[in-house]
Amino acid sequence: MEAFSSHAEGTLTAIKENSPTTFAVEQNVTTMPSAKTLTLDSKTNRILLIAAVFDPPPAGAPPLSNGRIARGPMVPGSFSILMVAK
Repeated sequence: MEAFSSHAEGTLTAIKENSPTTFAVEQNVTTMPSAKTLTLDSKTNRILLIAAVFDPPPAGAPPLSNGRIARGPMVPGSFSILMVAK
């Protein structure tokens, strides 16, 4: 069994189960920054991630309630679907 974790800074981590109690990082893949949401297409064994380019946040924008840094609006036409083959 494998698990996948995508990170907004631009990485995707594949973790492999070696036994019921042992796991290991199988691979780290560089993706586009903001590519966080993912799905696995089990028919093709490809991972699909969505991403976009964002403008900087407005000057003086306070941090979000969850502690993350606010971001500006999405750059028009920058929405992307990334495909990663296993």
